[in-house]
Amino acid sequence: MTAWDPARARRLLPPVEEAAEHTKLWRAAAVILAAAGGWRGRRAATAGIAAMAAAELLSNGVAKQLVERRRPPKEWVPDDEVEDRPYSSSFPSGHTAAAVAFSAAVAPTWPLAGAACALPAALVAVRRVHSGAHYSSDVAAGAALGLVAAALARATPHLLISASTRSGPGEHRAPALGWKITQTRPALLHQRRRPHGLTPPLLRAPTGRSETALAGVFHGFALPRPPLLGASG
Repeated sequence: MTAWDPARARRLLPPVEEAAEHTKLWRAAAVILAAAGGWRGRRAATAGIAAMAAAELLSNGVAKQLVERRRPPKEWVPDDEVEDRPYSSSFPSGHTAAAVAFSAAVAPTWPLAGAACALPAALVAVRRVHSGAHYSSDVAAGAALGLVAAALARATPHLLISASTRSGPGEHRAPALGWKITQTRPALLHQRRRPHGLTPPLLRAPTGRSETALAGVFHGFALPRPPLLGASG
């Protein structure tokens, strides 16, 4: 593709690539979306910026540090393009990752705007190969990372909302065993009730010394002492 050099490509591709340097093109698109698109535009711009940041982190901060790949040979590149190539790893294409991430994150919220952003994103990807800055596989890997970053940017708010809903303010965070015991305690007490008319031994008035001592022990607990049903008024 580096040998493909029609006049239209020379006029169109370099300005698009220059606009995409340092994400200037996508930041400008985000400002336009937020200013002219209302709530939908602001939502799309936020998703696009978040996805683009994630794509740059994945491509430049992670993938390029893990994979060291030299740029295409200088013989493949026109003389005026050789000095403009960066010295970092060729794999993957960070420009393509950012462009695809922004476009893919905008499209679900505003399909028309996403389609409009996809055109310059495709031109950026073609230009990175045409200028000899990347191999075609570098651009393909960058596009894949851009799609992953867009999916993460779109899914993260929903995950955070779900997590906050499951653990809202004031929720009881007792361990599972203690919570189960707390919940079943009324049922256990209900099961221990005696039929009407039958008085358990501890509920009768203490008549002897041993029963008086046992009643004193029972009274030492934090629970309230039950009424002495057998005592006369």
